[in-house]
Amino acid sequence: MHPPTPMALRHVQADAAAGVLVGAPANTDLIVLFMLGDMGRDSKKWKEPNEFRPERFLPGGEAESVGPLPRRKETSRMMPFGAGHRFCPGVGLAMLMLKSFLAALVRKFHWTAPTDAVVDLTELDGFLKTMKKPLSASLARRT
Repeated sequence: MHPPTPMALRHVQADAAAGVLVGAPANTDLIVLFMLGDMGRDSKKWKEPNEFRPERFLPGGEAESVGPLPRRKETSRMMPFGAGHRFCPGVGLAMLMLKSFLAALVRKFHWTAPTDAVVDLTELDGFLKTMKKPLSASLARRT
């Protein structure tokens, strides 16, 4: 929903452009922008795209088949690690490390939200996307 970079660039060489992009001028190199943030908020592909609903990705959810590994059918919905021959080769390690890191945080700390906590998903515009009002939580080491 909120990728760290709002877009991905892809250079398409002249010999491939005409076969890849409909209406591309012949013998022209092109730069294609994939608007990653917009992909995650497309109401034609997602129900309530601006709502934080992680259950979409659970078994039986609308995005059960969408994940870090690219599948041709689902690439147009989400590309967290890229797609095609430029797909990130470190995705397996990244997912293992993320699971281990999150499990350690949950195991080692008690988490509490501030009593006045309101989640605002508004982003600051820039090359990297950050939340306008960052999330906050209080942590206490488990004993």
